[in-house]
Amino acid sequence: MQLSNNAKIGAAVGCLLVAGIILYFTTFKDMFGSSGGASGSDRMVLLCTNPKCDKAFKISYDDYGKLMQTDGANPMMMMMGPTPVNCKFCNQKTAVIANECPKCQNVFIPPNPMMMGQQSNDYTDRCPECKFSPIEEEMKKSK
Repeated sequence: MQLSNNAKIGAAVGCLLVAGIILYFTTFKDMFGSSGGASGSDRMVLLCTNPKCDKAFKISYDDYGKLMQTDGANPMMMMMGPTPVNCKFCNQKTAVIANECPKCQNVFIPPNPMMMGQQSNDYTDRCPECKFSPIEEEMKKSK
């Protein structure tokens, strides 16, 4: 069985996205949303996309994994963008992984650079409000 070029490209993009997600959770998680107390770096920020709710909240990585299991989320679907889980405020399946700007505390959903037609040369962690990027700052410090 031979795969078409589109299938090969799709598989390659999927592998890169999974690698990016693993990199995010293992390397960059301390840069995002760590303003809350001693266990702040062990928590992730979720934002409800329901316009009537639109609230952000923090949960542990373990709790997020449990939510993914109880909501029946397919890890392969994460390649297509943020996988929604139940919001703790409105109880709708509309909460997705978000970033919290360490400078202005704005919570936002980062763009998915793997989606077709959304190519950007900018950092995906750049805050849309104050334009701060933790990755860019780290890159400047390492020069």
